[in-house]
Amino acid sequence: MMFFNVLYNIFIYPIEFILETSFYFFKVYTKSSYIVSILFISLIINFISLPLYNIAEKWQKKERDIQNKMKPMIDNIKSAFKGDQRYLLIRACQRINGYKTIYAFRGTLGLLIQIPFFIAAYHFIHNIDGLEFAQFGYIKNLAKPDALINIGSITINLLPFVMTIISLQASLVYARKLNLKEQMPLYITNLIFLVLLYNSPAGLLFYWIVNCTFSLVKNIVLENYSFFKSKADKVFNNKIIITVIKRVSFLIFIIFTAFMFIYTLLYLNKDIISAASLEKQYLKIFITDAKTYKDVLSIWLILFAIIIYKKYLYKLFNIKLNNSLKVLISVSISITLLAGLFIPSALIASSGQEFNEPFILILNNISKYIGVFFVYALFIYVLFSDKVKNFLSLLMVYISMIFFVDTFIIVGRYGNIQNSFVFENPMLLNADIFQILLNILFVSVFIGIIYILLKKEKSNIIINIYMIISLVLFSISVYDIVNINKYQKILSNIQNEQEKYLQEDNYSNIFSLSKTGTNVFVILLDRASSHYVLEYFNNNNKLKNNFNGFILYTNMLSYSGNTVGSIASLMGGYEYLPYEISIEKKYNLKDKYNESLLLMPKIFTDNDYKANIFNPTFANLNFSYDISIFSKYSNINAYSENDNFIKFAISNLFNDYTNETKEIKNILDEKLYNSDSNINDLNIKRSFRFSLFRIIPSFLRKNLYSNSDWYIYGGKNAVHINTSLKEFSILNSLKHITSISESGNYFNFIHNNTTHEPDYINTNLLPSIWKDQIPNTDINRFKNEFLTRSYYANAASIKNISELIDFFKDNNVYDNTKIIIISDHALDIKTDFYKNNDIEFMAIYNALLMIKDFNSANDFTISSNFMTVADMPYIALKHLQDVKNPFTEKVITNDYKNGELKVIILNEWNPNRQLENRFNFTKYYTVKGNIFDKNNWKLNTL
Repeated sequence: MMFFNVLYNIFIYPIEFILETSFYFFKVYTKSSYIVSILFISLIINFISLPLYNIAEKWQKKERDIQNKMKPMIDNIKSAFKGDQRYLLIRACQRINGYKTIYAFRGTLGLLIQIPFFIAAYHFIHNIDGLEFAQFGYIKNLAKPDALINIGSITINLLPFVMTIISLQASLVYARKLNLKEQMPLYITNLIFLVLLYNSPAGLLFYWIVNCTFSLVKNIVLENYSFFKSKADKVFNNKIIITVIKRVSFLIFIIFTAFMFIYTLLYLNKDIISAASLEKQYLKIFITDAKTYKDVLSIWLILFAIIIYKKYLYKLFNIKLNNSLKVLISVSISITLLAGLFIPSALIASSGQEFNEPFILILNNISKYIGVFFVYALFIYVLFSDKVKNFLSLLMVYISMIFFVDTFIIVGRYGNIQNSFVFENPMLLNADIFQILLNILFVSVFIGIIYILLKKEKSNIIINIYMIISLVLFSISVYDIVNINKYQKILSNIQNEQEKYLQEDNYSNIFSLSKTGTNVFVILLDRASSHYVLEYFNNNNKLKNNFNGFILYTNMLSYSGNTVGSIASLMGGYEYLPYEISIEKKYNLKDKYNESLLLMPKIFTDNDYKANIFNPTFANLNFSYDISIFSKYSNINAYSENDNFIKFAISNLFNDYTNETKEIKNILDEKLYNSDSNINDLNIKRSFRFSLFRIIPSFLRKNLYSNSDWYIYGGKNAVHINTSLKEFSILNSLKHITSISESGNYFNFIHNNTTHEPDYINTNLLPSIWKDQIPNTDINRFKNEFLTRSYYANAASIKNISELIDFFKDNNVYDNTKIIIISDHALDIKTDFYKNNDIEFMAIYNALLMIKDFNSANDFTISSNFMTVADMPYIALKHLQDVKNPFTEKVITNDYKNGELKVIILNEWNPNRQLENRFNFTKYYTVKGNIFDKNNWKLNTL
């Protein structure tokens, strides 16, 4: 199957990609109906393929002309000779006329061209999301046969016959110049299509009806070509008419340009105008809509590009290449390697354990780009004239300059991207005017250099440059693939370890609490924000009552804005501060990191506790949850999630929130658990577009990303276990995986990412398999969709933990349990609090800390006492006597925070990309005292 998938990617997918992106544009961007969108994509494909059909027609005509020229002589030979003599004379006749037997296949070229377009359309329309809900006239379901004719119990599909009638008419017009023998394949093909497509979806039949209608019109035009040409010549040869058209067109463009200038000024000042319109209502007519402005600007840019090309840029293509084929091949190979191999392998290698089946992604990517930039480029080159060959080679060279400049120079800083190709902060994709101008400048410079080399007939230099580039790209990609393979082997070992310790028979007692002993329960919420949690509590007094005994510390500091930089200090305390570890350079970072993860479990077990750890973070500096470091300690039970446990957790979620999740459960049961998930197919499509995202100009990237849709219709609603659903379900399952005993002492720890994966958390504070619309009031309040959902995720986590507290109270283990809710760091939130104090830069370091000590009966309290994540081990262990670090024998304390603290700014968030004996950073902040005072912060460089 893999072999056929590769062939499909090479020959069919380039066409399907055009269908996908065109359909998305019409269905989502212009908000057209299904039927209108199908109409337009059919027309687009027909116009794209029209030059190919014209070439096929010329070849077929050439074949017919030669056959007609040879026919009298061959007929005479056949009537007078037999056997070998007849064969030899016919061959001699063909040689005289320059005819080869293989030329007979030119007559079938038109049919061959249709095959990839047919397969692409068939596959695409069969898989359009939501087509079953689309209707057209009396057809209520475009995903099924039309069934328009009903005679008793007999149902007849009408659209296949409509398609066949129109197709036959097109064939009849075309067949006037053919003899009966040449006409027969056309009629037979029509009948075959009728049989093949009879039970096809109505949407597909409508697509082919448009195709056939286009062919009919095209054939009528070609049949009367001389008539239409004469009429057109009369118009375009009339100097008066042409002069009027030119002057009117120029005047319209000048007026349009003046309008765009004024429109742009209004757009740039839209916020000021909007604010002023609150008092002066008449100003509302001057408020510009961003989408409308961009649409109109795009039209102006296209017109401007046409004018500039006609006046200046045509010179770029006014160059005759002597070795255009070699240029085309060298450029095509380099672009194919860049987009198909280098970009995906570099992305996956940056987090080699995060991507499932990475080699399938890479193989699909490279095979698709082989089709787009190599096979189809050469196919067009072979078919067309020398002039087109020359133009195509030059075009590919200039396009490649755009691709390489935007890949390696105008890189862009877009933050983290998830393994589902979703950016954590899509606001970073916005390109400012400086970036746009810089992009245009660099592209212009490099294209200018290439132009000079080509003009001076130095194409051999260009060929050599591209060969070197291809070699470098291939070498780097191979290196990345080797690293990916290494990470995948590590991941496989980790997963085997997970399966060994986490089995269905121990799901119910992963965590333990006793009624008469002492319990410590630590819940680490990755990237939870102190400010968001405080805001949620301030809006919910009932919640405060349930969290009686808790103290929420707002003046709370993390030592890094990334998990890998903060976990060691959070788990190990002040001996494991990231700056100090790095400056001392006397430790192996992985060993020191593992020490910090083991510190609390080991101390607790040495003091007659049982320790239960779930999802330990970055053990052995692996991205995945590696539990191997705990295996030699008999009183430490370490677990990490696996697929079966996640299904168990989601099942618990459905049971706990039956009414709210009923629809989700039904869809998962129908489309996921009973069949193969389409998430891998979706990721394969997204990876293809991610390569395109990296090579196109920076100001087009956000459009391609299209708010995580990636120009894939229905991509957001693909049925899969998204990370929000997974993480929330695990957090929700704490009450289902915690057993209650009468005696004993227990230390429980879990690292959960609900607050780190907010994308599918909706306004009801529950995860889903799709994203509900967010109220504009919340968008305005939290500034963008990602930050709004992040607030929801923080609130959802606290609400979930509130239900866990009910479970503790119901089982009489609340008073004798110390509960610590903490985050490793926060996120770059944009609330007015940070903005008004000019401290937005430090929002990511304002971590969460909530503590309920043993037998604490106070009301929920908010404290401004200064705390840091490194206080956590001291807080968790302070009830024990003479607590020392078992690895260094130093006393566990929190005294260090009274001095000047150093907060690192990591260059790499990935644990695999830290250095051997230090964290990977070059800048850091120093801070002392109140973290909300900007004057207490200072930025430093190593």
